[in-house]
Amino acid sequence: MGISSYTDTASYGRHIIKEKGTPYFIFNRNFSNKRTSNDKPMLLLLNKLFESPEHLLVIIVHDASERPLDGKDAINFLTFEDGGRINTDEKYRSVKKFYSVADANNLGEKYYVYFDNIVKKYPFLRGLENIFRVEKLDEKDVKYYQLNDLGKKELKKINEKYALPQNIIGAAPEYYDSCDDYLPVFFELDDITSRPVRDPFIKGEYYKYMLIYRSEGESDTVISRHFGRVGYDKCVEDLKEYIEKNRKEYNTFKNSPASDKNSEVKNNMLKRWDKYMDHENYRIKRCNWPEEYVSYLKDIYTMGSKFLYQKWLIGNS
Repeated sequence: MGISSYTDTASYGRHIIKEKGTPYFIFNRNFSNKRTSNDKPMLLLLNKLFESPEHLLVIIVHDASERPLDGKDAINFLTFEDGGRINTDEKYRSVKKFYSVADANNLGEKYYVYFDNIVKKYPFLRGLENIFRVEKLDEKDVKYYQLNDLGKKELKKINEKYALPQNIIGAAPEYYDSCDDYLPVFFELDDITSRPVRDPFIKGEYYKYMLIYRSEGESDTVISRHFGRVGYDKCVEDLKEYIEKNRKEYNTFKNSPASDKNSEVKNNMLKRWDKYMDHENYRIKRCNWPEEYVSYLKDIYTMGSKFLYQKWLIGNS
């Protein structure tokens, strides 16, 4: 469960801030933490699951008084493992807290009103009920989440200004450089500090370099991309390493007894490696950013610097 993040899509924001929940992690070494293993094609997706998912539980204790019985965030919309929903059973009306439980497979939470019903499924929790309490929220956590929520809205406004799709899966990228290569855009606040365009933008280096392999009769292949002025030197280093890598593979294959079984195939492979080892078949190309993309980055990083400064203020308050 992604409760370590302040993004509004993470369980941290949903449980800790919006639902006033307190998380507890329970690790039980008596259970295996090994993944399942299936070689049947239809069951390959199950390989990510655990043999004993109860080796890790995340129990979040929610303050029922903080959740209304009516409205968008009402707890009466939750289905409880105890049976029914809070608004369908009068005995639920007086509960002060309720629980959500997820195991290591992370296939979704199950909600409980009574801890005894959790114990029925996980007997090793018997006698531990008093440990699970609703703790007071840390003021900094609330401020971090509120700041993140504001930052997400500002980021959305910038993307709308430049008519960018709002993180639609499969949507076509909106910006390309002069080499017709995709330029990154931003949909998450974390992107602002992680994208490779940040440092060259700050330095006013609005371009990147690409190392390209080109041989007669073959389509171009991009070997590497590097942003900014240092990109050229990095491409030069990549070229040396790439040619050396192919030279080693060439010698290994040439001297391998197994490669002698079919001389025609061997000769064709060696000719192909000859091309890979020829400096003349490579070029380093500079790719410039369009002016609108530079304007977009200016808006992004102006907003981002304000966001990070406010985050710093909260952390040092």
